[in-house]
Amino acid sequence: MNKKTCKVEALCMGDSEYVIYRPTTKGIEEIYHSEGLQHEFNLPYQVGTYGDDPCKVICKSHALYPGDIILAATDGLWDNLEADYIKGVTETYLKEEIDGRKLNELSVLLGKEAYKKSLNK
Repeated sequence: MNKKTCKVEALCMGDSEYVIYRPTTKGIEEIYHSEGLQHEFNLPYQVGTYGDDPCKVICKSHALYPGDIILAATDGLWDNLEADYIKGVTETYLKEEIDGRKLNELSVLLGKEAYKKSLNK
């Protein structure tokens, strides 16, 4: 693996989350998975009128290597699909060379799966 890295900064507030995957010889490894900020179940932190203080955001910095994948999504994805399922689909789908088109197709596929699960009462 090329040792050149770059740095990414992330600010998290509310129930959106992101995960960083790193390709390895055995598949992809989850390097980091953020956590949503909630006051209690189904009551996420929010910015806006009558919202939470933006200073309460969680600030993170990550070193990234070539080939790392960042998947950022709202609770619409994370509430409807298990993290292991998302990782498995990502790993299977990206066995071919990773490029922007493949990542776009992956995001559409995960979005459709989450939507289908959301319809299940």
